Amino acid sequence: MFFDNIFITLTYKCNCFCSKCFTRKHVNKNKEITKEMLSYLTNWINDHNFFKKISIGTGEPLTCNYLSNFIDDITKKPDLKLRILTNGKLFSPNLPDYFFNKEIKWGVTLDGFDQKDLEGLQKNLNIDNVKNNIALVAKKWGPDVLYLNYTLNKRNLGNLFNYVNFANENNIKDVYVTKIKFFKGINDHLKESLDVDYNCGNARDSISSIQDFCSLNNLKIKGLEETRPPSSKTCFDYANTISPIIDIDGSISFCQGREDVVIGNIKESDCIDKMMKIYSELNKNRIAQQQWCSLCLMKSRDEENIYHLPVSLYEI
Repeated sequence: MFFDNIFITLTYKCNCFCSKCFTRKHVNKNKEITKEMLSYLTNWINDHNFFKKISIGTGEPLTCNYLSNFIDDITKKPDLKLRILTNGKLFSPNLPDYFFNKEIKWGVTLDGFDQKDLEGLQKNLNIDNVKNNIALVAKKWGPDVLYLNYTLNKRNLGNLFNYVNFANENNIKDVYVTKIKFFKGINDHLKESLDVDYNCGNARDSISSIQDFCSLNNLKIKGLEETRPPSSKTCFDYANTISPIIDIDGSISFCQGREDVVIGNIKESDCIDKMMKIYSELNKNRIAQQQWCSLCLMKSRDEENIYHLPVSLYEI
């Protein structure tokens, strides 16, 4: 089966206001899954044994009224991995014990390493509290229950080493750095002040020193290098990279880069057949693959390196 992974949105609600975030412009903003749909979703997942990993994100999952129900139900399924993305505001070692089941990994995204980094970018979040809770979780439940992601921009570049050192001190080995993305009509006004050129002197020096530090401490940071230039390869060239998206209403899109194309709903008995049909048609046709992937929302940028989101889903 080609889709080992699925991405699920349980909520569009969030307890922070981030000026770089496009979720706050989604047509479903401030909505979340209903209890009835959640029950249907968990049953649907349990009925299909080909899913090996589920990622939960979009809004802040810890604000969802039914997250605990979902975790409790879904972690009973053997050999299923669950990755939950969070801004860290509500993340703490005092969450229920089953939130730290060995099959669950929490991903905490940091937009900076001190409060000054967040000014005008992320509101209603105390970064020191988040860091303290990350350290406490790593100590109580072990560092393997979480991974970290640092959204790199021009302002927080100076704290990049502090972030890497923090991960190392807490023995967290699953560590990422992702360059900030800019979206037309949402946060493109921040590009001039926040965009970081990986090839400029300061960035190159910082990255070089951090790579040396990582080599000495057996720490691998994913994403430190600039994104590779576009190639003719598509997701179909890599195993298990196609990840369908399930929305709060049960609608399902074929892959994360084409969430604007809804192919059905999990309540429809033939939705899996529809997905298989699309995959079969694309997998055997290289030109069709390239045409499909050329519209990928994860990769499509204009000449100014700005992403364009579909107006059918976002109020732009």
